[in-house]
Amino acid sequence: MIHFNYIKSRDKIKNFIENKRTFSLQNPKERCFGYIKGESTAETSGQKRCDYIICFDFGNNDRNPLDPTNYLFVELKGSDNEKALEQIVSTIHYFLQIGNIRGKNVECFIISGSCPTVKTKDQILKAKFPYGKSPYNYTLTFKTRLAKYVIK
Repeated sequence: MIHFNYIKSRDKIKNFIENKRTFSLQNPKERCFGYIKGESTAETSGQKRCDYIICFDFGNNDRNPLDPTNYLFVELKGSDNEKALEQIVSTIHYFLQIGNIRGKNVECFIISGSCPTVKTKDQILKAKFPYGKSPYNYTLTFKTRLAKYVIK
């Protein structure tokens, strides 16, 4: 298992912003969480990775997070949801290969500027998501411009 140098925080609100899209992490109990830019996990340039990997729930080891139980994979995309899905899948595949997310709770978010008429395409992409079925059962959520997630 590889351990990344996550930026650790206890912020009540942490906003991740790119391409005029926002993923807002709400942390009312000020629990420890970590995050990294997905590109920092690429072994060579040109590898597709999602924008952010966020992790939390470190059990009794809250001060030194080495083995979180929850991961969020976030892609903040202008409009190309198909490319966004490729980046999420590529990042998950890499984390599965190195053993970091096996048996963990994983949720994926694509935040784009899609208009409501594109929702059918999002449903088709969701059906193509290879990690949404057993044995993984990871979730994939599409949002327009803003997504909020609350760490409970």
